[in-house]
Amino acid sequence: MTIKEKIFPCLSCKSDTGCPNKLICDECRTIRKQKRTLVRGQKVPKKNSKLHLIKGIISEYTFTKLNNLKEYILEIELKFKEDKKRLNKRYYDNINGYGQNKEILDDIIEFYYEDHYKIENIFLRIFHYTSLVATYSFLESSLHSLCNHLHKMKNLSLELADLKNDGIERAKEYLIKVCHINFPEKSHEWLEIQKLNKVRNCIVHAEGNIEKVISKKKICNIVKNTPGLKIVNKRFIGVEVSYLNSVIKNIEEFLSKLYDIAFQVI
Repeated sequence: MTIKEKIFPCLSCKSDTGCPNKLICDECRTIRKQKRTLVRGQKVPKKNSKLHLIKGIISEYTFTKLNNLKEYILEIELKFKEDKKRLNKRYYDNINGYGQNKEILDDIIEFYYEDHYKIENIFLRIFHYTSLVATYSFLESSLHSLCNHLHKMKNLSLELADLKNDGIERAKEYLIKVCHINFPEKSHEWLEIQKLNKVRNCIVHAEGNIEKVISKKKICNIVKNTPGLKIVNKRFIGVEVSYLNSVIKNIEEFLSKLYDIAFQVI
């Protein structure tokens, strides 16, 4: 039995070894044509086929996880919107029912203002911060994973942990100096990731307070010139969901480019 026959058994005579008839039917002839097409389309060295497979597995895992992050952010964001809608409805219902009494009206306004403030300025702020940090952490993890895969596949003596730097910069250094790949460090995507790094560090190390970071001027410029970011109460970074979506999209595009480059040079 040949490889081609094993892949495409005859659908007409149900034989795994192909149609035994010399004058084959149209169905068997179609199958044989498919076999020839497959063989012509697979004239690729085994090593490249393996690389393509590994790249496909890594890419699918990475982009599935990023899509899960995107769906999670959307789901929770919608939940908070619904909470605010319900809160507003209860507020106007109470205003219509008890708003004639000024003392009661003041109590209603104060009560609902506090709840609305919590959702808008505390819960959503924490959610956006943690989502940004989680997305950045996944990028870092993906870069480390790529370095480890290349270390094994290329049988390299140096490991990622052997380098002195840390985070995404260490991964970049490893990919350039040890793996010898043409890292896209001047690409738009990587430049945006470096800005993301500054925003993430301010959130992680200073709770988003620009006044507490050393590179205050640089952070302010990034925030003012980036859609979806804003300065709140003159010192805190405000993160909108549109920025989170753009970050995920940018990371997808960057990793897609990087995987194409990385698996060409092995």
